[in-house]
Amino acid sequence: MVRRDTRQRIQDAALAVFAERGFEQATLREIAERLEITRPALYYHFKTKEEILDAAMSDLLVQLDDMIAWAEGQPREIATYRELLTRFALLLIDRVPLVMRLMQAEGRVRSRLVEQTMAVLALLTPPDPTPAEQLRARGALTTVLVANAPLPLKPDVPKAERARMAVEIAVELLDPARAHAVSTASHSQP
Repeated sequence: MVRRDTRQRIQDAALAVFAERGFEQATLREIAERLEITRPALYYHFKTKEEILDAAMSDLLVQLDDMIAWAEGQPREIATYRELLTRFALLLIDRVPLVMRLMQAEGRVRSRLVEQTMAVLALLTPPDPTPAEQLRARGALTTVLVANAPLPLKPDVPKAERARMAVEIAVELLDPARAHAVSTASHSQP
């Protein structure tokens, strides 16, 4: 149990360092110092920062895979888009700064994140989309990503509320007329 707790502490500290400094600039020494452990103690659990990142991000990547698999079996309609965006937003709460840093880095995790983001984008885009529909899907996804970053104008908005607002705005971007009808109907139900 102690080994598992130590591994988790290392992953948590590493993710914080990666988010602050970027993956490429972060060092194993910084991670060890953050934990107040020696580098050999860190090496006992992980030989490279890539190993730490793979272990730390595996849960998120699996959850994204599961979310995408669910969405692929659903009809392409506003209710599905809303649920997909809600799941995506909730997965990213507290992770956006790190995810954005990792999207700029190289490696397997970045490739998987890009692949999964493109899959979500494809699921938000109707078959044979017009350029406007493609742009609406990109705008919707970007809205959810940006909303999960701290809002400088109103930092007292709880994260879950920011995510909820972002999903509503994203759905409106995807289909303004139908989104309004669905939103009005869902808010009028007891």
